[in-house]
Amino acid sequence: MKLILQFIVSFFGIGFIPFASGTLVTLTAIPIFFLLSILKVKLITAIIVFTILPMPFYYLCISKFEDGNIPKYLTLDKIAGFLTTMAFVESPYPLTAVIIGFFLFRIFDIAKPLPIPKLHELKYGLGIPISTVIAGIYANIILQNICAFELLSRLPKAVLF
Repeated sequence: MKLILQFIVSFFGIGFIPFASGTLVTLTAIPIFFLLSILKVKLITAIIVFTILPMPFYYLCISKFEDGNIPKYLTLDKIAGFLTTMAFVESPYPLTAVIIGFFLFRIFDIAKPLPIPKLHELKYGLGIPISTVIAGIYANIILQNICAFELLSRLPKAVLF
């Protein structure tokens, strides 16, 4: 049971990579985002059903295996954070929007602006997935504004995909 849970919460073992595991998991979220888009799955539904709802269960179980500590390999929340970043984003340049969304999410996830540090203190490991989704919301707000004000169209055509 422990190995299965570790495999899930480390997003197929990527969380065990000793460097930039959060960034690597976020990169794997990009094809997931495009697959969900192709399948016409509403991102909010996917975020809630596949990541946010089961995360407290995963985190509670893992914390029992890890003597109450939340280990660094828990990276499943990065998928929820990136999908939150991309939720409701409409752009004539989807790949460019995804790249910008990736960088915005990673900046907010790493920098942890208020109230994210306080959310990390929530009991039972709940603060980790919630704070990551909040970072995704911050990134989404900026990305939505970039798209709404058509700022992508002001970039050189060579960088628009």
